[in-house]
Amino acid sequence: QPVVLGRPLASSAGGAGRGAADQTGAVAQGVVDALDEEVGGLVQGLHNRVRDYTGRMEWAQKAHDRWLLDKLEMEEQIEDLRAETGDLREQAAASRASAAAAA
Repeated sequence: QPVVLGRPLASSAGGAGRGAADQTGAVAQGVVDALDEEVGGLVQGLHNRVRDYTGRMEWAQKAHDRWLLDKLEMEEQIEDLRAETGDLREQAAASRASAAAAA
């Protein structure tokens, strides 16, 4: 028995009307199949888009996390270099002072 939109298609009980009911059921089934193909294609396309956007979002999140780690490492390096620069300035000033005292 033909099924249209998830429901069995009502057919006439008499043998004479059976051919027309079968034809109507076949047409209805053809329409449902055509709609399923079109809607299925749309759903598949949307599914692929969502999967693509999800992948892009995950990549962007990982890139952001890497950037934050790199930023923190650079900030630590900057602080180390500032401290080293301060020490070198003190050493240079002490060297100049001792050279001036010796001269």
